Amino acid sequence: MLIRDAQGRRLVGREPPAGARVSVRAIKVDGVSVGSLELTPEAQMEGVDASFLQRQYRGLALAAAITIAAALVAAVVIGGRWSRPLRALQAVTRRIAQGDFSAPQALPGAVHTGAVEIALLVADVNAMALSLAALESARRAWIAEISHELRTPLAVLRGELESIEDGARQPTPSVIGSLREEVMQLTRLVDDLHLLSVADMGQMPCHMAPGDANAALQRMAGRFETRAQQMGLVVDIVPCAQPIATQWDYGRIEQLLGNLLENSLRYTHAPGRIRIRWQASATALTLTVEDSAPGVAAVHLPKLFEPLYRVDAARGRTGQQGSGLGLSIVQAIVRAHRGSVKASASELGGLAVTLVLPLQPQRLERRKER
Repeated sequence: MLIRDAQGRRLVGREPPAGARVSVRAIKVDGVSVGSLELTPEAQMEGVDASFLQRQYRGLALAAAITIAAALVAAVVIGGRWSRPLRALQAVTRRIAQGDFSAPQALPGAVHTGAVEIALLVADVNAMALSLAALESARRAWIAEISHELRTPLAVLRGELESIEDGARQPTPSVIGSLREEVMQLTRLVDDLHLLSVADMGQMPCHMAPGDANAALQRMAGRFETRAQQMGLVVDIVPCAQPIATQWDYGRIEQLLGNLLENSLRYTHAPGRIRIRWQASATALTLTVEDSAPGVAAVHLPKLFEPLYRVDAARGRTGQQGSGLGLSIVQAIVRAHRGSVKASASELGGLAVTLVLPLQPQRLERRKER
């Protein structure tokens, strides 16, 4: 491109090569020609320039092809490394869904071939499978224990009734009383099992009412003093000095304390001691029920609140045992009051059960709902 003035002098651009085809256009201002514009077609590159450009094009095309091929290979390799553990994980989850909780044992070897996120996912699946296996084991043990507990009173009832039917025993008031006691024991067991099942669903009925926990606990604990003395045991009650205003279901609290004291009466050797003490803070009350020897081994302490769990028949007085549901019910009542419970060794030589109960559990529930 070349611009000239009206006299033909070059202003901008360079002269076209000799023999080149030039297209001239006039530049006019208000109809007056003030210059001209000369346009010359771009000459085709030849020789070294054309060869260089072709080599550049071929190099770029080859580099693009190699890059695409490398990307495809990398995608296949990386996809394979990630898909193998995912396929294994898919197979394992299917087996878990079918009830095979041992499947995750084959997974750890596949973890090292995948990404960190896949490894974490596999670890979560393993943890889930272990938890499901524990629940399944507990379910089977629960069914077996319930069957055993129901079989014993039913067998006694059947034997007594068959004896009466065969004429070996007469339906005297003492025999009828024995049958009634077995029926009551069976009823208590069924009621306790129903209470625990309702508590597991989070639907334990609790009717909260205001009251003085200090006076109520003294009254509840005092009912066991005479019976404890008859068994050669001393009951120490250590109350607070002032009233404690609470909003509890006092019927459930009495059931809770009764279960704890029954447990102590059943397992504490005479002469022995049972201590009941409590103290209150601004928001909660801490209640401890402890007894003297024999104690409970540390390995058993975390399991004491499991339904139907028993430590050892030798620990009981003359080998007597309960149903194994008392402490489970204690835990369910404590949870219904938004509290906590734990078992530990007592300084008296036996077992100590410590409860922490909020003074106003309904307030905690309202805060949680917000």
